[in-house]
Amino acid sequence: MNQRTKNGFRKYLSLLLVLMMLVSVLPITSFAADGGSAVTYLAFTSDTHNKSNNVAADRLDGWINGVSASLGGVKFDAFGICGDLGDAGDANNYWKYAGKIVDTVNNNKNVNTGIFTYGNHDDGGPGNSKKPTAQYNKYSAMYTAVGEAKLVPGSYAVYCFGSHTGSGTQTFLDADINALSTYLDNCDPNIPVFILSHFPLHIY
Repeated sequence: MNQRTKNGFRKYLSLLLVLMMLVSVLPITSFAADGGSAVTYLAFTSDTHNKSNNVAADRLDGWINGVSASLGGVKFDAFGICGDLGDAGDANNYWKYAGKIVDTVNNNKNVNTGIFTYGNHDDGGPGNSKKPTAQYNKYSAMYTAVGEAKLVPGSYAVYCFGSHTGSGTQTFLDADINALSTYLDNCDPNIPVFILSHFPLHIY
């Protein structure tokens, strides 16, 4: 390769690198829009541990709005929480504080659907055993049970692996694992499946 050829190769390589860098900083949504596909936004968190002063609920509301604004005012198609929504020593108050988180998500203008799965506090944890109180009946009905999924046909699914009832070690039962395996074997292979699980987030 002579000097002239080398110089031309260097210029070509430099131009290629510049183009690669420019492409890498373009927003992903631009590519999706140009391709004619709508962009779906999902968000997930865990362990809000809301208490009597509802500080956690207020912060969550502000966080959802802040993230939405930072992305140009997008609306989340789904917002999932992986358990331990509340923090209290007795069942009735626990579900009141957890319920405030549920209401915060469901009433937020930037969220279409709230998805809530069980943590060890929500489902039989110390001091928070299930009782037929008004708060429990109202808000536990809004949770997605372990082994169930929210499906948006042709788009995505959110499977709730949750937390084994009353398990302080947060181990998964073979039955839970087998149920997940069966679901994945039979779901639409062309859509993504998001798995919400309280473990290991709570332990680690």
